[in-house]
Amino acid sequence: MKSRTTSTFENIVLFVLLVIATGAGLGAYIARQEGSTTAYAYSGGNRLIQVIFSTMYLYFFFKLIGRYKEALALIKEEKLIAAFWLWALASSAWSVASSFTIVHWIALLGTGIVGLYIALRFEPGEQLKLVAGCLAAVAIASLLVALFLPGIGLAPGGAWQGVFFPKNSLGRMMALGTFIFVLLVIERRRKRWICISMAVLCAVLLLLSQSATAIVVCVLMLALLPFRKLLTMGNRLLIPLLAFFSMLVMPFIAWLAGNSNAILRVLGRDNSFTGRIPLWNVVLQEIGSRPLFGFGYGAFWTTGEADRVRATIGWNAPHAHNGFLEMLLGVGLIGGAFFSIGLLRNLGLAVRAARTRGQIGESWPLFFIVFNLLYSLTESSLLGANSILTMLFVANSYWVVRARFQAEEATDETLEGAENSPVPDSLEYAPTEI
Repeated sequence: MKSRTTSTFENIVLFVLLVIATGAGLGAYIARQEGSTTAYAYSGGNRLIQVIFSTMYLYFFFKLIGRYKEALALIKEEKLIAAFWLWALASSAWSVASSFTIVHWIALLGTGIVGLYIALRFEPGEQLKLVAGCLAAVAIASLLVALFLPGIGLAPGGAWQGVFFPKNSLGRMMALGTFIFVLLVIERRRKRWICISMAVLCAVLLLLSQSATAIVVCVLMLALLPFRKLLTMGNRLLIPLLAFFSMLVMPFIAWLAGNSNAILRVLGRDNSFTGRIPLWNVVLQEIGSRPLFGFGYGAFWTTGEADRVRATIGWNAPHAHNGFLEMLLGVGLIGGAFFSIGLLRNLGLAVRAARTRGQIGESWPLFFIVFNLLYSLTESSLLGANSILTMLFVANSYWVVRARFQAEEATDETLEGAENSPVPDSLEYAPTEI
């Protein structure tokens, strides 16, 4: 049995790692050290950051060795995540920058190890509280830095960035924090005022960051909450309700399409999504030049092709600003297929877990997967190394598989117990007297 001290130390290390993996402090540190405005795109290129993450990844790797049977069973059950990781490693063979791909892959492997550890150790409700604590810490730190050290906490245009760099990183974490604390407000009965206060703080910081993507994603996620109860309904009632809501949603989507320019102006954006659409068009052409295998995991933005992309669009793009396009650039359609098939499967399992268990905590894996997918439409936050979003994505993907595993084992034990239980006297066969 583990000692209380050991468990406490593990929790502290994990908490610190998750705070660092939010990007708090890292982007500003790297930008100041290297004089780069795009350094935040990948924090693994800095030696000090490499040492910090590598040390913590090794710690959790050895912790997993102590639970290797559970870990191997889960990896065996969820083969597609492992297949994607192996394909990303294999991409170093044809990568345009092999050493860069290997360094990125090692960081991605460590990120996945932490995700697997979280899936084995924490139930969704516990995970939700753990992440809430991390985001509360970075929210309070961002508030203090912006108020008392405005040279660090405020971007040149006046938007808040707090302990992050750039402002979009603050927006991303505060969007997630706002949603998480709203979930906790719904779930908790005691000390609810703390969750309400943190939800308000995260929402205010989100607005002050002026990150349009983060604001839109947060609004969409909050809009999904009233429909959470639909998950617990039976199919006979659920299907007609979904059809009814679809009839309501379609006119709304048509209205959004017809008024997109006005909506974008309100958000301070143009109809090119701040240069993203021209970027996506050029990136698609590059993907077409290596459709099956890609340029190697994490390698494209170090190439001359990337410089040509930047010259074409006229700004210094650090990544594709779309998680799916970024993945295709790195590992091609084959790697993308591994990810997509696994994603659809685990999304279905997340819906199943939310439906069968009913509690708000068990809805967290589904909500987080949806959050990450929405955010990946305009940012490259899908399976990035050293990122809390990737850690949580892997953790929740493995957890929904573990939940199905446990449900099947419980069903088998129930059936076995029913077969072995003694038959009541009243049900025993008695020969009919003639």
